[in-house]
Amino acid sequence: MLTPPVRILSNRHMMSLIDWPAFLEASHTAFRHFSAGLSNSPNRLRLMLRDGRRFAVMPGADPGSGALGAKLIGYYPDNPRHGFARVTGAYMLFDPVTGLPLALMEGALLTNLRTAAGAVVAARVLAPQGWRRLGIIGSGGLASMSAQAFLATDTPAQICLYSRTVANLGRFAADLHAWSGAKITACRTPEEVVQGADVIVCGTDTQVPVFDGTALQGGGLVISLGANTPGTRELDLATMLAGRIFVDSRTAVLAECGEVIIPQKQGKLPADPLSAELGEVLNGARLGRLEASEALVFLSTGLAVQDALTAQVIYARAVQQGIGTVAPLFE
Repeated sequence: MLTPPVRILSNRHMMSLIDWPAFLEASHTAFRHFSAGLSNSPNRLRLMLRDGRRFAVMPGADPGSGALGAKLIGYYPDNPRHGFARVTGAYMLFDPVTGLPLALMEGALLTNLRTAAGAVVAARVLAPQGWRRLGIIGSGGLASMSAQAFLATDTPAQICLYSRTVANLGRFAADLHAWSGAKITACRTPEEVVQGADVIVCGTDTQVPVFDGTALQGGGLVISLGANTPGTRELDLATMLAGRIFVDSRTAVLAECGEVIIPQKQGKLPADPLSAELGEVLNGARLGRLEASEALVFLSTGLAVQDALTAQVIYARAVQQGIGTVAPLFE
């Protein structure tokens, strides 16, 4: 019996298949199903390697949609010396009935796409009503995709950018303006971003907090996307104490997120400082924003079921458009 071929999708193929509204719907479903116990999305299995390198496996399934897959992804801090990205990996999508592999796609871009889509979903639920000013801290792939996701769906009136790498900041601002035509401001300090934005998105690979939380204005939403290990954090204690904290996965954040773990070890945060999972808010089980003037925080560690549902969208569009390299795995 002939088995279906595997469709191999490079990052170039995937960029041509971007559909932000569909990605937002995938993340929306992922959050809701995860918090309702309708998906299978365990915490990442992480291997800590030498010299700061790490490798993780993230299997996820959403029985309701039939999305099933696993991501193998790693962080290799010395890769730029050799001309490679620090984050690299691959995602395999499977047929949920037969278990046969359907697609192999580039893993780092998939991560950025689903994480950026999740940030927009979080902002729609937790940001102050009628917000217009977006702040982005970072200039890498995750920060870039986050900016594109917001511009393609919620069209903020102004975007403020900051990166500690000045050359990257200028290029990021120019590229984003050329792509969208939006008003882009390159800021000199991260605090300038924080003070000038309603929604602040942090998408960095930093080891330490990226801004001084005392600069936060009332009514803002801070979204942290980049830090997901116990020893790293994008947000300082002042930010974590500024208002209620929302997360994608309570168990993952308490086990993996330095924003919570580091101050807990110092005795400065309680054992469970989290208000709710985003999916609980979407499902109507918990309340989101209560007052226009309150500051809120959303911590994203990334859900494996987000990967599965987003990969399913990409695969369906690739098949429909005949994009990718098709090759038999079983002969």
